[in-house]
Amino acid sequence: MKISNREKKLISVTLAVIISLSYYNFFYKDLYRQINLIKDEIHVNKLNLEDSSYTEIQIQDMQVNLSQLEVDSQGISSIYDSKKINPQIIIFIEESIEGLGISTKLKFEDALEYDDYHTATVSLNLETNYTNLKKIIANIEEIPWPVAINHIKIDKKQSNTVNRDYNCDVELILSFLVFKAEENY
Repeated sequence: MKISNREKKLISVTLAVIISLSYYNFFYKDLYRQINLIKDEIHVNKLNLEDSSYTEIQIQDMQVNLSQLEVDSQGISSIYDSKKINPQIIIFIEESIEGLGISTKLKFEDALEYDDYHTATVSLNLETNYTNLKKIIANIEEIPWPVAINHIKIDKKQSNTVNRDYNCDVELILSFLVFKAEENY
């Protein structure tokens, strides 16, 4: 049996196609997938490395801010006595609200003492409007102790109330941080 040139060419092309498809299916696809996985891992590792270096910078910044807060708070009140601090907090809050709203309730809650500082949590209810509330919050942020506003609840009053200037009932929960003086303990 003699094979013609045309059949030889057809067999050669068929073998070349079969070898190419076999190489692609058994080797190249798997290698290409592994290469992509390795590239993805490299990319994720680079991002993690950048994040970790950014996190270290953030930690250093936070430590600097914390030491600055400690220095600032020592200058504010070198004497710690809750009987002296609580009235000062009340005065600062009343001054923050003055002319911008009506304080209906001011209550101290959860006074916690730690080794180096004391936290005083204050619940404040007042009547005001939204514009004045922003001013009150800005005034509270100027209080000489570090303060956190833990909770704000704003309820709109009914329109037929007596005082139309103050159309919102507001509940604020504030936490004050007061550092203890070393000479008292």
